Amino acid sequence: MQVVGLFNLFKKFSWGVSSVLALLIILIIWLQSSLWLGHSSIFAAYQVSKEVEAQTQENQILEARNQDLFNQIQALKNNAEATEAKAREDLGLVKPGEIYYRYGN
Repeated sequence: MQVVGLFNLFKKFSWGVSSVLALLIILIIWLQSSLWLGHSSIFAAYQVSKEVEAQTQENQILEARNQDLFNQIQALKNNAEATEAKAREDLGLVKPGEIYYRYGN
């Protein structure tokens, strides 16, 4: 069907071409507003991507901390000297015959 024929077809209806054009413009405005301003808009997607990036960085920091703690646990389980050093540092372990000196600041 040619464009002219389509135009004549719209003329036969009571609402005409201007009404169809107005409906199309309203539809385009509605679609554009949901694209730019809606719940799943471009701005919302950008914000979510920034949040994902920040959470990924935080996860990497926490994974490194977890790995460090895991290494410390393994050292305490497998190494008696590491266990003794940790007990001396955190609990103030003193062996029999030793004298404990504490310097305060």
